[in-house]
Amino acid sequence: MVIEPLPRIDSEYHPKVDTPIEEHFIGIKTSKEAEEHVKADDFALYYRNERSNDVDSAIRLYLVHRNTKNEVYHFPVVRCEDNGLKWWFVQIGNNRMQSFRLLSDLVRCYHLYRFTDARSGRMEVFPLWQPFHGRP
Repeated sequence: MVIEPLPRIDSEYHPKVDTPIEEHFIGIKTSKEAEEHVKADDFALYYRNERSNDVDSAIRLYLVHRNTKNEVYHFPVVRCEDNGLKWWFVQIGNNRMQSFRLLSDLVRCYHLYRFTDARSGRMEVFPLWQPFHGRP
């Protein structure tokens, strides 16, 4: 049995070890405006407001992500309570990603780490090659 090594993909991704949350927050934007703020292999947090005439009492927090193939995704960032503790997570389709006690920890994790597709060797912020992804 011959085991082939995983293919290597060159990447220009060289993260700073401790990024402040402000570097990934772009304020209140429409989804289209948010897309214009992210480059390939990056993400940003924003409050989504589609500029309708309706006044909302709350604005939802979203994460906009542009993958290495230049495809853009918008995912809700959710805060929930479990066993009396509050947690933050990114909701992708019907699945929730890893939970974090602090929003800054969520940002730090997705800024520093990448998922690797074992078939292609491609590294991404989110494993969107898996069947659970969607375009919410």
